[in-house]
Amino acid sequence: MLASVKDLAGADVGPEVIKSIGEMLSLPLPVTQIKSKVKEIIEEFYVAGDLVEAERSLAELNSKRSGHEAVKRTIVLAMEKKNRERERASVLLSAMTRVYGSEQFFEGFTRVMRSLDDLSLDTPNAPALLANFIARAIVDDVLPPNFISFVPDRLVASERGKEVAGSVKALLEQHSSTRIMNVWGAGAKNSVEELKESVNALVEEYFVEGELKEAVRCVQELDAPHFGHEVVKRLVYRAVEKGGEALRQALTLLKALLACDAFDHHQLTIGMQRSVMGLPDLCLDVPDAPERLRTLADWLAFENLVSPSFEQAVILKAQERQEDGKKGSTDKVKEIIEEFYVSGDLVEAERSLAELNSKRSGHEAVKRTIVLAMEKKNRERERASVLLSAMTRVYGSEQFFEGFIAVLRSLDDLSLDTPNAPALLANFIARAIVDDVLPPNFISFVPDRLVASERGKEVAGSVKALLEQHSSTRIMNVWGAGAKNSVEELKESVNALVEEYFVEGELKEAVRCVQELDAPHFGHEIVKKIVYKGAEGGSSKMPRAIDLLKALVRDGAVSSSQLAKGMVRSVVGLKDLSLDVPDASRCLLLHPFLLLLSPFLLLLPPPFPLPPPPPPLTFLCGYSYVSLSASPHFFSVLILSSNHLPPLLLSSSLPSLKDAAATWMPSLPSLSRTGCLRRLSRRMSLL
Repeated sequence: MLASVKDLAGADVGPEVIKSIGEMLSLPLPVTQIKSKVKEIIEEFYVAGDLVEAERSLAELNSKRSGHEAVKRTIVLAMEKKNRERERASVLLSAMTRVYGSEQFFEGFTRVMRSLDDLSLDTPNAPALLANFIARAIVDDVLPPNFISFVPDRLVASERGKEVAGSVKALLEQHSSTRIMNVWGAGAKNSVEELKESVNALVEEYFVEGELKEAVRCVQELDAPHFGHEVVKRLVYRAVEKGGEALRQALTLLKALLACDAFDHHQLTIGMQRSVMGLPDLCLDVPDAPERLRTLADWLAFENLVSPSFEQAVILKAQERQEDGKKGSTDKVKEIIEEFYVSGDLVEAERSLAELNSKRSGHEAVKRTIVLAMEKKNRERERASVLLSAMTRVYGSEQFFEGFIAVLRSLDDLSLDTPNAPALLANFIARAIVDDVLPPNFISFVPDRLVASERGKEVAGSVKALLEQHSSTRIMNVWGAGAKNSVEELKESVNALVEEYFVEGELKEAVRCVQELDAPHFGHEIVKKIVYKGAEGGSSKMPRAIDLLKALVRDGAVSSSQLAKGMVRSVVGLKDLSLDVPDASRCLLLHPFLLLLSPFLLLLPPPFPLPPPPPPLTFLCGYSYVSLSASPHFFSVLILSSNHLPPLLLSSSLPSLKDAAATWMPSLPSLSRTGCLRRLSRRMSLL
């Protein structure tokens, strides 16, 4: 028809007619369609609980007529459902304030009041429900506090209208906003945490006030029969914690809750089972919890509320808890000590051991500290000795006696995995005596049968030898200076052994001291100290330094990489050393052994003049590049990784190598010239 309008009305008038007809066709939705659409949106919200989607869908209706209908339909549909949906209805009404104006809510609630007589036929408690909706809407700022005064008098004057008005007034006057926010019961909330909070609150209030009827009413208002087991568990736990009369109060409330069908026997059984299963944790705060819980279970069984087997279950769980407690304490001690060996946090380890709060754990902690350390390296053994000393602030002397004796008893088994276990235990005992953890005559308190055994004799003899032959300072370093965490302590130990070597000249003793440091990663510091000490002593001391370096390399006390790294550090710091020892560079340069030590860097300021420098030369040596240069102030031989220099530097370097070397080599002292030529010839032979 619209297509024929243009032909009938003409080209000038036709388009205007079509436009007018289109505007007439875009009228608002019919009321029946609005009602149907609103009902569909709200029903879907009650099922899905998607507030954002419901709010968006209502806004899309884009009709002022739909506002009061949505309010009315939300309330009426919720009346036919349970408190969970009624709680959602109140939440949705609050969200609708972002879509509709206040007049829509006035109209919606007023229409529900007009329909009260009809609604009461299907929902007899409709007036009480509507009063709850109004009170909740006032607290949520959906309606004003004086809303009832705006309702037409004829509605308020009716029987059900008076009931609604009176209930709203009573709710607002007698209850706080928080209580009205839970007008549909805590069970209507979706959050389990909120339910648990409500259960905790009512249980606490019951034991404080002792109001049985109020407690029963609060449980009923939860409207969460499926959550009855949580009520039982919380009630039983609180009664066990309080003890005495609280157990009788718990029994009385449980009987009353079953009598009014707040929950069934199945929920009571589940709750008691959970109480028994949680007994180990409860015993941490209430040591006699098993006895109290057994008493309550006995009373419930006498009332035929639970099975008599619960009493036996409590006894078995208490026994199991005691066995697990012993085992758990041992595992906890092991966990604390293992963590300490990794982190080295002494304060945390001491605090954790103190928190175990068990005198029985003392000897176990001492034994476990020693046994675990035997399987590790000197670094952990040093930490074990430090921890044993710190334990004196947690445990008494008898715990240490028993712990060390327990290790002595286990020596035969320990020696299967750790053959040197007797020697290690002797070190631990000697160190503990020096640290005042054990008395000096500790061995005399050890049972004779332990000392008389083969390994016992070995331990006793080693302890006696350590105490008689070494000072306390030496025993403090029984695990080697390398076991210390402090770099300063390591440096002090290196300085001491180097000083002692250059004074006494005992080569084997010096090598042994370096090995006892047990710090292979610290070899570069040892090399540097030896080279510097030899340079300070002049030409008379340098041969002794070289002898020690050769012995350390030969015996594996210092690796080749640490030797090279130490020489690099020696050369880099030579400038500062020359301020105190002007002749240091000549001392180093006169010894070919030192010139050949470092494969990475040798840079020496010469104490003699050199001819003008040739251009820097670079040649390939094995897998590295060698760069040579000379100047009036220094000459250098630098070997670099092949990744550091581009290959084209090799193109013209080889022909002039011998000429360049011949230019400045003759001016060197004979020993240095021999060493450098030997080195160059070795490098050239690899090309």
